[in-house]
Amino acid sequence: MLQICTKFSFTVLLVLLVTGFYSVAQNSSKTQQQFEKALQYYKLQEYENAISEIQKLLKKSPDFVDATLLLADIYHDMRSTENEVKSLENALQYSQNPLIFYRLGKANYSVGNYEKALFNFEKYTLSNVISEVRKTELQQLVKSCRFAIDAIKSPVEFNPVRLSENINTVDDEYWPSISLDGRKLVFTRLLKPTAGLP
Repeated sequence: MLQICTKFSFTVLLVLLVTGFYSVAQNSSKTQQQFEKALQYYKLQEYENAISEIQKLLKKSPDFVDATLLLADIYHDMRSTENEVKSLENALQYSQNPLIFYRLGKANYSVGNYEKALFNFEKYTLSNVISEVRKTELQQLVKSCRFAIDAIKSPVEFNPVRLSENINTVDDEYWPSISLDGRKLVFTRLLKPTAGLP
């Protein structure tokens, strides 16, 4: 009798384990399908649909880092940097991938959050998988952040004065340089075509 009960208990336990595993696998499969759908929307530049799918997915699986990073990509493409930063910060809760620090640094830098940008760039430099090209870029970004932080802390008085009506027109003007004697300003102006010109 004990042997029959033990066999029955083992069978029930096995059934529960198998069905439990199956439902987890099924949910995982559904989550992956939902992610693929969001990815397709993203590729088609249907950003609102992609965001909607990802938000539904993240309600069920907030630790799905790939979905959070895809959301950051979408916000980056939409130039919604504040939302991009939020998404990247959410991703850091579940992954310490060095590239997240790099992307977060770039996003913060682009909106003038130089202290946060510097923090993230410095975290990224601790990674030992950075290419030489990226190292050079990173050194420049770190220098720029430090300069910006110092400049904000110690502002210099600046009162620009317009030189004349012949400069700073509505046309594109660029490549300015001052003559050796300091008396002339030479620059290039791109004139818009007018009617009658070939």
